[in-house]
Amino acid sequence: MPWSVDCLAAFRENLPLRYRVAVDLGAGCGLWQGEIFAVSPGDIDPTRPVLHVTRQIKLVAC
Repeated sequence: MPWSVDCLAAFRENLPLRYRVAVDLGAGCGLWQGEIFAVSPGDIDPTRPVLHVTRQIKLVAC
C-alpha cells in the first residue's frame, strides 16, 4: 500500500537535503531504487518536463 501524501512529506522533510530528490523520483516518477541511484542531471530534458531513464545500478554478488 502506498504512503499517504502526509506520511511521504514528513519522511522527506526528515531527510538531509541531498537525499530528498530520491523521494521525489521514487514517489513522483515511480522509479525503482536502482533507477534512482543511476539518474544524472543529463537525464533531464531541458526543453520539456521529461526524465529519460536509461540505466540502473544493480548489485551483483561476486
